[in-house]
Amino acid sequence: KCSNTYLYVSWGIFTYHISFIMDILKDQAYEKELNKTRFKAIPAVFAVIEKDGCILLGKRADTGYMAGKYGLVSGHVDGGEPLKQAMIREIEEEVGLIVKAEDLDFVHISHRVSEEKDGTERMDFFFYIKDWVGEPAIMEKDKCTHLDWFSYDTLPEETILYIKNILKRIQEGKNYTEDGWNYEK
Repeated sequence: KCSNTYLYVSWGIFTYHISFIMDILKDQAYEKELNKTRFKAIPAVFAVIEKDGCILLGKRADTGYMAGKYGLVSGHVDGGEPLKQAMIREIEEEVGLIVKAEDLDFVHISHRVSEEKDGTERMDFFFYIKDWVGEPAIMEKDKCTHLDWFSYDTLPEETILYIKNILKRIQEGKNYTEDGWNYEK
């Protein structure tokens, strides 16, 4: 009698574990299928750092992307990283400024097709920086050759076009842009 009880309990535990493992495998297969078909976009953050009516722009080094063009302090969002934390990190990494989350104001989002013609989609989040500690300096000399302040009206000719367009939209009070889409598809 004891051995039958033991067998029933053992069989019950065994079937429970097999059922549990099968559920995990089904979930993994489902996630794998979703990852094949789900839309993916590359998120990035951009800092509109303004002082005395001028914004800080950096001239890009020859990194293989927009060499010689002026752009905002920016960078990709790391997985598991909130947008504001990514912005704080990028500002400190690129120009050495210390910024608090409460000093970041969201001002714009851009959903665009990459100008690299590879079809990737980008979700760019722009933050206005109202306060910081320190003086801007080039911290990544392999990525930036020059930093300077420019008024919105006198952006350098070499400013990245989508950045120039978005800065204009921000000045107009617009908070959303779509760019690079071919609507005739």
